[in-house]
Amino acid sequence: MTRRVLFGFCFVLFAAYLWECGDARCRRSRASRLLSDVQKLRVGTTSGDEIKRLSENYCGTFHKTWWPDPGYLIVVESRHVNIREQPYPIPGQRLWSVAAYLCVRDNRLKSVVLVTGIYRSDRREMGATVLIDTSHKTIPKGLSYYVHYGHGSGPPMELLGVDLTPDASPDQARRAFNVNLSCLTSLFECRNVCEVLPSAWNDLPLEKRMLSRDAYGKEIGAECQAAIGRK
Repeated sequence: MTRRVLFGFCFVLFAAYLWECGDARCRRSRASRLLSDVQKLRVGTTSGDEIKRLSENYCGTFHKTWWPDPGYLIVVESRHVNIREQPYPIPGQRLWSVAAYLCVRDNRLKSVVLVTGIYRSDRREMGATVLIDTSHKTIPKGLSYYVHYGHGSGPPMELLGVDLTPDASPDQARRAFNVNLSCLTSLFECRNVCEVLPSAWNDLPLEKRMLSRDAYGKEIGAECQAAIGRK
């Protein structure tokens, strides 16, 4: 009898583990589709009705005042539990989210903000952002594609951002949206944000790459070059 109970218990645990793995892969696939769909949008051209339909496909939400302009928020994220208003991953899974905020003005897409956030096992967050805006305020004059690296305020956070203008080339857009989705579900976690956006990281000037430090002050340039080279 004891063996049967033990066998049944192990079987339930194994079945639950397989279900969690399948769910994680489904969510990763959904995040991949979202990245592809957002990349196809055209700032200044795509209509508000098209954005609304896209949002409905992902069960997104409409916000009137959350950003300077009204827009739709679409989020695909890992399963997690909230403890004291802080998210924690399901055992054996990684904590991550892919969120797109699509601003609409005069029934046209005005800007795109895409944020990929991944927590390491030590609770340090890695954030990769893509911004496409008609205002060009965040991009140095004369550029259509700009990569910048930094750290967030508050808890330790490492950030890599890519800003584009609507007339950026297809290759520039491809590099900006080249999110390494294996960081969401791979057995061995990604250690730095350079692994999340490898193409954009390689577009940073060499001196910025080699002298960059993580949220704890550790130099990561050589580590990033080695990690990206292995992929």
